[in-house]
Amino acid sequence: MYSNRKQLVVWLMALTTACGGTAGETPEADQGTVTALADEPQPGQPTVINADKPGIVRFDATGDKVVFQPASTKPLQFQDWKAFAEFAQKTLNARVHTHPETGEFEGVSGDYDIAGAPGIADAETKTVQDVVNPVGAFLGGLEGYVYVGKERICVRPEVCGDLQLPPKDGKEAQALPGTGPTAQGERHAFNGTGTFCNASGFCIRGYAINLHSVFSWTSSATERISGGTRTERYFCWKGIIPWVCSRQVGEPHSMRVVVTYVDLLGTAFSGGSTTASNTEKVERGSFWIGPFNPFNPPAAVRAWATCGAHSGSTASGGTGTRKSATGLVGCP
Repeated sequence: MYSNRKQLVVWLMALTTACGGTAGETPEADQGTVTALADEPQPGQPTVINADKPGIVRFDATGDKVVFQPASTKPLQFQDWKAFAEFAQKTLNARVHTHPETGEFEGVSGDYDIAGAPGIADAETKTVQDVVNPVGAFLGGLEGYVYVGKERICVRPEVCGDLQLPPKDGKEAQALPGTGPTAQGERHAFNGTGTFCNASGFCIRGYAINLHSVFSWTSSATERISGGTRTERYFCWKGIIPWVCSRQVGEPHSMRVVVTYVDLLGTAFSGGSTTASNTEKVERGSFWIGPFNPFNPPAAVRAWATCGAHSGSTASGGTGTRKSATGLVGCP
């Protein structure tokens, strides 16, 4: 049964989607080249906090570190899943899962947090592309996918799939026609909490993501809407390298996200919490990338509901806490 592909199921309250098709021929274009990680990670690349604890990685996009640098400027190509797993383990500190009896490779998984709202510089259009999925953006770059053998794997469903990001205009929900390969009827893009503010006009919102496919992604984020410290990003050049420049203005603030996951049996388990100051967003999540259903599922696969608690504050006071929830089962 481990040779069967996982059924693509996507449930989002913040948004609902399907990852783009994974079938495709390997292109004849130049292969992507992997950028070697230096002892001190460059801005926008993942930081392994403790290599002795596999599965934990951090992305820092605070202050002037808003630039995000993918592993390659072109789609990465791997000979097989083993080669992909070795790369993910080295660069993302990912856990490698194999079947306990057969030893067959099942996939890789990990947990991440990110502070700030990074962007990828697109030299062709001279624009800055938002990064809302740091693991997928690191692996998939601007185009959003990798090749394993001849199979194209979408790891940025918000770019190469039909995942819809939550609207920022304060709408609680927006019905969208189902256009993706697995869309059923309607899919919905939800602003999980709606916008809420403190007395000085510092406003935030929160949302949750629960996506299951060859690339599984579960996360929750707290995002600044207005007030507080604003990070302005713009396309620029660093010598001959396309870059993202930034500046910060406004009143100091802090934001927090707390994540809880729920499995299909209704059992809740912690996804941890992250707090950051003077950033556009703080997010915490888990990921899974692999061809088979795992024997011992990690958080990203076990979680059939993602539950977030969102809050923020400035010197004039707090926003209070609101919750977001999405999935096949209810949140506590």
